[in-house]
Amino acid sequence: MRTPRASALVRWITILASIVAAVAIAVFIFVRITRPLITVTDVVEGPVVQAFYATGTLEADREYEIKTSVAGVVKQVLRDKGDRVKAGETLAIVVDDAPQTERDQVDAEAAYDLKKRWAEENTSPLLRDFDQQIERIQQRLKLAQTEAERYQKVLAQNAGSQSDLDRAANAVLALVSEQESLKQQRTVKQAELEMDRDAAKKKLDLANRRLERVIVSPIDGVVLDRPSSQGTRLEINGHIMQVADVTFDKLVMRAQVDEENKADLRSGQKVLMTLYTFPGRVFSGRVSKIYPKADPTRRTFEVDVAVEQPEINRVPTAFGTRLVDSDEARSLRAFSAGMTGELEFIMEEKASARVVPSQAVQGGTVWAVRAGEIVKPNVAVGLRSIERAEIVGGLGADDKVIISPIGTLKEGQRVRTTWMDPRTAAGLNKPKEASNFKGFAG
Repeated sequence: MRTPRASALVRWITILASIVAAVAIAVFIFVRITRPLITVTDVVEGPVVQAFYATGTLEADREYEIKTSVAGVVKQVLRDKGDRVKAGETLAIVVDDAPQTERDQVDAEAAYDLKKRWAEENTSPLLRDFDQQIERIQQRLKLAQTEAERYQKVLAQNAGSQSDLDRAANAVLALVSEQESLKQQRTVKQAELEMDRDAAKKKLDLANRRLERVIVSPIDGVVLDRPSSQGTRLEINGHIMQVADVTFDKLVMRAQVDEENKADLRSGQKVLMTLYTFPGRVFSGRVSKIYPKADPTRRTFEVDVAVEQPEINRVPTAFGTRLVDSDEARSLRAFSAGMTGELEFIMEEKASARVVPSQAVQGGTVWAVRAGEIVKPNVAVGLRSIERAEIVGGLGADDKVIISPIGTLKEGQRVRTTWMDPRTAAGLNKPKEASNFKGFAG
């Protein structure tokens, strides 16, 4: 049997061991709890794109501002906002109200009225004078012909002389010659008067054109704005309306690219676009024009991106073939000037690479956690986008990379971790206004 003293010793040893174990557990828990908590995620394989971003607006590749070349008053406006127009079609008429122009037009109109009156058969005094002379000679000719006929009859009866008949015949010939001469003079004069009339008409037309400027459309297109109203007085080069071809195949995405990205632009560069009208849809395009001067206020460069037209498929039928439009083709036909969206200018891309969320790159490197300790692998950062970065070497597929701020943590320090899905982690970097496409498929 144990003695009471021995039993008490065992009891005290058991209690002491329990206390030591509890303290050890408490210390272990305290150490674990007081270790820094960081967020980690996985290294994944996927496509990576290095790009920069901009906003843009669909616009006609060229807009034509219709102006007046003279100061004057809008007499007539023939087209309104939204109307379709043809090249050469009259859009408006502007009256030049300069005093000298008006006097020139009045003088030209008076000169034309005079020349026109002189050239017309019923109103020309000059032609009427010729007609009166011809009529008088005609009357004299009838008398001379009657006289010659009388002398001829008398001579046939041997009652007159041949000399009298010859004189009468010569008088008839002289009058006939004079009549023909007057007719020829009248014809020449009428031609001269008609030429003067036509010349005066040309001068009048020129004066009218100077007075009333006919404004025509330079292209087939549509009126974009509300034209100047009738009765508006305009100065020289005053705006009347804006015209452009806004069919979908003539539209470009006009973007404003930050000055810092100017060096990364190049003609023909691939661009991915989204429009707020078509959420979730991505359209392809190419840089077609880079404007050489920056906007002095915003410090941005204007860039035109031509939208790539999708192929329209032909499928066989019993009667030949028929066209089958893709969703993209139907969407393109719904494009309208003024729609806005966002553009992703591709600098470089890879179909497959080892990638991590962009916030994992801290201080030019990547930190990871192995066996509960922070490590600093020897890695190189390749392509980098807003969401993800390419990692070259130094990381394995099972490594967990740190995506929370490293702060004052050091290599070798033991930490607690919480895991986040790599897609979710990459998505945290999307600007909210660019959430339509600024990401990469994992």
